[in-house]
Amino acid sequence: MSLRILAKSGRCGVDKKHEREYMKNVYEIISNNGRGFLLPFGYGACDHQWKQLDAGYCVCSECGKEHHCYMGECPEIVCYHSERICSITGCVTVEGELMAERSAGERTAYIEAGKVCTKHKQPVTNRVLFLFGGGSKLRDIIESTVREILASEKTEQCMIQEEKRSDSKLSALFSKALREASHDHKCVRPNMILLLSQVEYHCRKNRKVSLRRDVDIEGVIERCTESITSLLLQFGGIRVTKQMQNVSRCREFICSILYLMRMGITYQNRQLLPKMEILNNILPLQVLLPVIFKIRAKSITEGENIIKLDIRQMPLI
Repeated sequence: MSLRILAKSGRCGVDKKHEREYMKNVYEIISNNGRGFLLPFGYGACDHQWKQLDAGYCVCSECGKEHHCYMGECPEIVCYHSERICSITGCVTVEGELMAERSAGERTAYIEAGKVCTKHKQPVTNRVLFLFGGGSKLRDIIESTVREILASEKTEQCMIQEEKRSDSKLSALFSKALREASHDHKCVRPNMILLLSQVEYHCRKNRKVSLRRDVDIEGVIERCTESITSLLLQFGGIRVTKQMQNVSRCREFICSILYLMRMGITYQNRQLLPKMEILNNILPLQVLLPVIFKIRAKSITEGENIIKLDIRQMPLI
């Protein structure tokens, strides 16, 4: 009969603490004939010859010192997958430990010059220049994307679609105003000037095609290209570099920064991306990007979040 079964049979219904105390007394009687342990309890020079009486519970056969696992006092050894094992009882005390959060560089393991760069130590400029083989190639890619968005056949298609949408909205609003006037029995003859003014008020936020005709498109393309190139070279981090490794994602990312230029970026009292209000009048509607440019609508928000997360890694000044 084991000591545990003997303790349960002799002290039925007691808690774990009393059960183990009973096991220790029984062990002392059996091993030393009731004469007690050889050394006094708590003797510091004892080498502790441990005798396991239960799972996670040992008693020193020399001085009677007890060892309970899961009390935070186990001499542990690290095993597989961060598991920790008590060297006295052999019980697993910790199955796994929470590790410190890895940085973006460690999670993505950006490959640079044939080796894995897992830490964000290299200058950002080196990453972007290495990816594109030089600043001139990066500038050409940005300029081609900006020109495609602002001055291409696809842009003209967007303007035509936008004008049709605006005309359809004007017609729908004018028809609604006429119906409301016809149902008003007090209105014998509708005032067309009043109806047109109501329609114009509801469409006051619609862009006018005439606003685009007087814009120096080439000058805008040049300024946007220079601003975006400077932003990516100086403040683009590991997230930006990873995003631009894919051709289609690179195109979407540049497009998102172009739309971000409508508001600009200012951080730590520094203007990182200039604000160009003229873009509010000449950029295509975002709802038309998936149809005509094959650019995902949500990529605009994704690109803004990526560049802002990398900018936040800048050191404080």
